[in-house]
Amino acid sequence: MTIIDEWFTLGPGMAPATARGINVRIYDAEEEVWKMMWISTEQKVVQDLRAKMIDGKLTMWQVHPARPNFKAIFEVVDEDHWHRIHYEKNSDDNWVTKYRLNASRIPCSSE
Repeated sequence: MTIIDEWFTLGPGMAPATARGINVRIYDAEEEVWKMMWISTEQKVVQDLRAKMIDGKLTMWQVHPARPNFKAIFEVVDEDHWHRIHYEKNSDDNWVTKYRLNASRIPCSSE
C-alpha cells in the first residue's frame, strides 16, 4: 500500500499561491522503516526521506540530497492532529529545535 499526502499552508481555494507539496510513502516491513519521496513548489527537488520509531518516537531524516544535520520528530495529538518538530545541529553538534509544524487532517471531498 502507498499513502499520498498533500501539504499546503492555506487551502489553495483561499490562497491560490500558497506553497504546496506532495509526499508519497510506503512502509518497508522488513526494515521497519517508512520510505518517502517529497517534492514542493518551494524547493522543486525530490527529497528521499526515511522515518522509523527511535526511542519511542517517530523520527524522520533525509537520505537524498544528503542532509546530515536534519531530523524531525512527530508527536500525535489525536487521530486528526499532530506536530512535526524540526531539528538541526548547531555549531556545538547538538540538536536544537528550529520550528514546530502543526498539522491537521482535512477530509477529502468527493466533489
